[in-house]
Parts: sequence; C-alpha cells; structure tokens
Amino acid sequence: MTRRPIRTDQLTGALAPLLPGGVVLLDEAGSTNTVLRERLGERDWAGPVLVVAEHQRAGRGRAGHGWSTPRGAALTLSLAFRPERDRASWGWLPLLTGLAVIRAVEQVTGLAPALKWPNDVLLPDPEPVPGWGRYRKAVGILVEGAGEAVIAGIGINVDQDTVELPVPHAGSLRTAGVTGTDRTALAIAVVRQVLALVAGPADPAAEQKVRDRCATVGAEIVADLPDGGQLTGLAEGIGPDGALLVRTEQGVRPLHAGDLRHVRARRELGSGA
Repeated sequence: MTRRPIRTDQLTGALAPLLPGGVVLLDEAGSTNTVLRERLGERDWAGPVLVVAEHQRAGRGRAGHGWSTPRGAALTLSLAFRPERDRASWGWLPLLTGLAVIRAVEQVTGLAPALKWPNDVLLPDPEPVPGWGRYRKAVGILVEGAGEAVIAGIGINVDQDTVELPVPHAGSLRTAGVTGTDRTALAIAVVRQVLALVAGPADPAAEQKVRDRCATVGAEIVADLPDGGQLTGLAEGIGPDGALLVRTEQGVRPLHAGDLRHVRARRELGSGA
C-alpha cells in the first residue's frame, strides 16, 4: 500500500511562526518523546518545538505500554511547550491534549471522537467490544514533564485497515470510514489546537468541554491500579486537578492513575467540542 509522506515544506511553512524552537521531521524514530527530550537537553529553551516521525518504531504509552504502526499509516508527533497554568493542575494536560486532538480530527475529517480518561481518544463503532463499548481507540497520548516544560506525545491511527491494527479495541480514521486523510493537514491542525487549548492558562470552559466529551464520565468502570489493586464504581466527574471522581461503596474516590475498562458505557457522545 502506497501512503503519501508528510510534506516538510507545508508543515514548516504553516507552523514555524508558532514554533520558535523549531520543526523537526524525521524519517524514522524510536520514540518522538525521547528524541524531543534529548533535543531539549542540548540547547537553551527557545520556545515550543515539534518533532514528527514518518515512522515510529517504539512509541511509549502510559504505564510503559508500547505503541507501533506501519510506515506512513499514522501521525506520530511530540510537541514541547511551557504551560501557562499552575503545576498542581497539570493533571488536566493529557485530557486537554485529547480535546485538542478531537477538534483537529473533527476539522480535518468530520468525525466526532470522544475522550477516554485519562489519555485516549476514541472513535464510535457500531460493534461493541468488551471494556470499550461502541468505541475504538484511535489515538494515544503521553504527556511528560521536562523541567519547566512538558512534552505532549500524540499518536493517531490514520490509515490502518483492520488487519494492521494490533487489538480488537483499536481503530483508525480509515476503519471509521475516512480514507485518504492528509497527515500534513492533520499535524498542522493538531499543533495549532494544542498550543491554543493546552499551552495557555487554565480555561474553565475548555475543562467543561472535556467533561462533556469524556465517555468515561457517567460510565461504570473497573480500574487496575498501579499498586496492583482494583477500583470499581461509577465515574461521576473530573476533579479540579484532573483526577477521575469515582463513586464506590465507600464514597467518592479520586483516581489519579489506572488502566480503565468501561463496564457499562454512558450515552453515546456527539460533536460540539
């Protein structure tokens, strides 16, 4: 399958004014987050900087999960910026990055994705999958601290067909019915949305949009916790620090980290981000 490469001149021309730290397009990388972290360590901070890879061999997800895709089938990028918000609320950054991706995907494709707390973007699908309902994971996000800056790593499944996806709950823009997506245009839209929504100061309106578009809020969930325990309950909302508020038999508990399964989904979500 022939897939169109990302166009360096168009990407740089559109984004250079927003990225004084530079735009780096690589043919191949292990992890764009790792490449960008090394780049930040080599020079003084000049402003937001972007690394995009045509092919990412060893992407990293939350909790050490791996992420890889066929060459040219995905959009893999990492963007470094300094958030204009209190560090205590950095828990919102993965969620707001997800909202930025939703807006970019809507703009470029017309699809209506949803969020899954804390860092996945989902596409609706008519066939249910246990733990995911009528959704497929099409985007993974990994936000990491880098001193006073953060690195937002984003991987979007764009052109994979069903046999190229690794697990039943994975999806792509192609499997959602959109073929021929221009990855260059999508990258430009994603970066603009992240800088507008995530890099700026706290915005209660944007945080409410996250709540509105989060398929986890209103769902019954099971969370596997980092300490090996498990949490079961109804996801009632998102707290001021970005924690998921889960109602259990013992009361409401804030969840800051964990791998989630939706046992019973909330209503299907529409557009309007």
